Amino acid sequence: MNDEPPSAPQRGTGLAFVQHWDWVADKGLMPRATARAHRAAASQILKVEEGWEDLDVRGLDADALIARFRNLSDLSPTSLATYESRFRSGLASYLAYLDNPASYQPRARRQTQREERPRPQTKGESARGERPRPPDR
Repeated sequence: MNDEPPSAPQRGTGLAFVQHWDWVADKGLMPRATARAHRAAASQILKVEEGWEDLDVRGLDADALIARFRNLSDLSPTSLATYESRFRSGLASYLAYLDNPASYQPRARRQTQREERPRPQTKGESARGERPRPPDR
């Protein structure tokens, strides 16, 4: 499944990790918005490291990199947690791709079926959603 263009960056680099998410979206392996979110997290966190484009992500100390990102960022704690989660899951997914491109399936949160919630009753409606019938005359 590795049909990246010859001009693609060296596999395993920070730049290749970031651009990987464009490829995932273009191939329809993940919803485009989800892939963009992974790309944004990867690029923002990697950019705290000078020369991030050529960084070998296979030997990356993700904990240290994320700690630096947290210290340098003005984001809210909730946003920081989101970036961290996306970065970690995206890195794991990219490393899985590097290990075996032929059987790669990106790790994306599976959509669960929504439980059917009872809708609120309207005035004059029974618990089963039926309106009372008018009395026979």
